[in-house]
Amino acid sequence: MVHSPKRYLIGCLVVTLLLGAVPHVPASAAARGAARAEPPPGQPPGQVPIVQMFPRPGSAAASAGTEISFRGVTPPALGSIEVVGAVTGAHQGSFVGHSDGLGVSFRPAVPFSEGETVTVTAAGLDIGGNGESVSFSTAIAGPHAGVIIGEDLAGAGGPDPAVAHPLVLPGEHGFLSRPDLRPPVQTLRAGPGAVAGGLLFGSTNQSNNGQQQGAFITDNTGEVVWSRPATAPVIGDLKVVEYANQPALAFFEGGILSRGTFTGAWTVLDSSYRQIAHLEAANGMRADMHDLVLTPTSAVFLIYNPIVLDLTSLGGQRNALVYETVIQEVDLSSRAVLFEWHSTDDVPISESHAEVRGPLVDYMHGNSVDLDSSGDFYVSARHTNTVYKLDRQSGSVEWRLGGPASDFTFVNDPGFDVQHDARIHDNGTLSLFDNGIDAGRSRAVAYQLNLQDMTATRTYQLRFSPDILALTMGGTQELPNGNTLVSWGDQRRYTEYNAAGQMVLDVTMPGTSSYRIRRFDWAGHPTARPDAAALALPNGTVNVYASYNGSTETAAWRIAGGPDPNNLTTLRTVPKDGFETTVNIATSSCYFQVTALDGTGQELGTSTVVPCWLRAEVCWSQSEANALAFLAFWGYGMSLERFHLGAAAFLALLYGSRRPAPTVVEPLPVGDTCVSVPYGYYEKPVLDLLDAAYGTSTVDTLKYAAGLLFYLTVLGSISRV
Repeated sequence: MVHSPKRYLIGCLVVTLLLGAVPHVPASAAARGAARAEPPPGQPPGQVPIVQMFPRPGSAAASAGTEISFRGVTPPALGSIEVVGAVTGAHQGSFVGHSDGLGVSFRPAVPFSEGETVTVTAAGLDIGGNGESVSFSTAIAGPHAGVIIGEDLAGAGGPDPAVAHPLVLPGEHGFLSRPDLRPPVQTLRAGPGAVAGGLLFGSTNQSNNGQQQGAFITDNTGEVVWSRPATAPVIGDLKVVEYANQPALAFFEGGILSRGTFTGAWTVLDSSYRQIAHLEAANGMRADMHDLVLTPTSAVFLIYNPIVLDLTSLGGQRNALVYETVIQEVDLSSRAVLFEWHSTDDVPISESHAEVRGPLVDYMHGNSVDLDSSGDFYVSARHTNTVYKLDRQSGSVEWRLGGPASDFTFVNDPGFDVQHDARIHDNGTLSLFDNGIDAGRSRAVAYQLNLQDMTATRTYQLRFSPDILALTMGGTQELPNGNTLVSWGDQRRYTEYNAAGQMVLDVTMPGTSSYRIRRFDWAGHPTARPDAAALALPNGTVNVYASYNGSTETAAWRIAGGPDPNNLTTLRTVPKDGFETTVNIATSSCYFQVTALDGTGQELGTSTVVPCWLRAEVCWSQSEANALAFLAFWGYGMSLERFHLGAAAFLALLYGSRRPAPTVVEPLPVGDTCVSVPYGYYEKPVLDLLDAAYGTSTVDTLKYAAGLLFYLTVLGSISRV
């Protein structure tokens, strides 16, 4: 739509930025800036100051909900600006100063129209070397499936971490003191040499049998330190970051856009595992899981932005949905956008080896972003086999490493393909995980980049023996002691190598995988209470179970017990043994409490008082198990593995007190037709009362309760034992 000159003149509104209209800039930040826009280094004084603008001048992919950010200008020096949309006309709005005092953003009161050209005029400034008047265009947004935590998931959607799943599946840990936690079991193989210090961080986001998805921390022996079940369909990339000058945990939670692409936000927890930040992308876009970088003042997001493009010139569809990669830096204090790069502005779709003829084209598939000491960005794109360096000042591609338009020549290496996790290092090397689909093997590899000769010389490569091929995911992390940690993606393993290339640790996770595994130093100090459970055994003793999720200081446990909750005495003090310490005690006590102690004997926390429990165990014939599993699968749509494990409880429900179950034995014999009822833990004092009141035997009560409890669980009527 084209407006008449008369309407344009009437509608055109000049928005003048006054110093008093800008939010207060902290003194420390203001001291770093001048009272006026300063010329960039090398620009003679007296020339019109050059400032950078985002969206970049000439961009054709800006969001209709974008703000307009100016960098390299202090708030007082911006002067007057004029913002006019070809369709929406002149725009009023508000201004927000950037927390470093070196920029300001204009936020329109109403969004632009999709597909329109927006003209920006800043009197007395040179915008990106293009003069005082520039323009950009907004994209036509495609459908944005997926979820946002706190919005789409409010009251529905992802699993509740407080809900204890009735079954512990193969490849999962099961803890009596924390039945809601089922992190993956890890199998370790140690090699010669020392592993690096710190703990290991991961998140399960793929499973082949319905295992619990979540974030986890483990030690070098595979013992769980901390586990957090997912509260959304996708969780990923758990890492230690610095937030507000303190170490913190960050991880992604959200939904799925399409295969391998995600939409959501990042959660930040402090060392007590309390949420201190919820980080979201700006300008109407949503963050992706593949990466996040935090600086002291900003968050750098990697985004999959769906836009509609005409790809008929490439043999594609006229209204193809294209996922472009966006790199966006957001000021943590003001939420202003400090930098924004759209791949479709610089990287033609013809560079991609992805299929472009379908209705959905993920032509870049960005999977990592990194910053160097100058603040420039490095972006890995799987579907172009390329690592891009983005210049912070201009916002454009400075060079390409790899792919069909590489600016570098590989000296002693064939190059890489469908890579992940590109990281730039202070010594000028760049490391990455080469999935190596074309070569038929995966590896970690690093290159020394010569920016004069534009050559990339391989400095090392690490390959598993024998070679393995990771079709998806993967990562590499260079550690402070010279070791390198390699995540083998969908091969469900990670390996640590020393500087000589020798394996010092190899870990597998059967049945599930983690996008990346990282190693960091971490000290966790949970403020929640420790957890406890107690199980009465047929021999008259009691097993007491103690855990303290996330505590890195717990060294020992003090166990107290007694005949009632208000009459407890110390029974034992034992060293901590893994995530959940089991202590067998010969006692007639029915109530127990545990206290976590540090290495000096100081108390870290005390659990609530818990009763002891009895366990129900039921057996069934193979034909009955198969029939019930099929019926349950057909009726409830859950996995056969879960219903095979739950069939015992269904049998108990079906038979109940009407007639005996086929076989009830205690203790449970060895055999593939016998299964412990996972939820079959019942408070002994309550069962004693039931036995006395109804004259039933304990085992009959257990049979009936097991079936009823499982039935209620399936109906979603019970959350936790």
